Amino acid sequence: MRAAASTDPEVAEAWQQSMAIKYQTQLAMVRAIRRTDLKPGLSYAQAADVLWTLASPETYDLLVLQRGWTPARYAGWLADTLAASLLRAEAR
Repeated sequence: MRAAASTDPEVAEAWQQSMAIKYQTQLAMVRAIRRTDLKPGLSYAQAADVLWTLASPETYDLLVLQRGWTPARYAGWLADTLAASLLRAEAR
């Protein structure tokens, strides 16, 4: 869809809507975290940016499909990386 969006305006609009919905979902997920559990100075919007980026299909593609990681290894890495990126040490 992303590739087709570069040449088809209708697909481009659908792609942008899809990305907006995904981001709002990520934002809702991080808002479920207590503010006191987030790293100091990290806003919910910044936390959603991190989640949106790390949990993207592109990251999965790079590590699992391109580099040969198992899905289980990817899931463990993602969980550890998100916790380290978003949460205070005492909240992990």
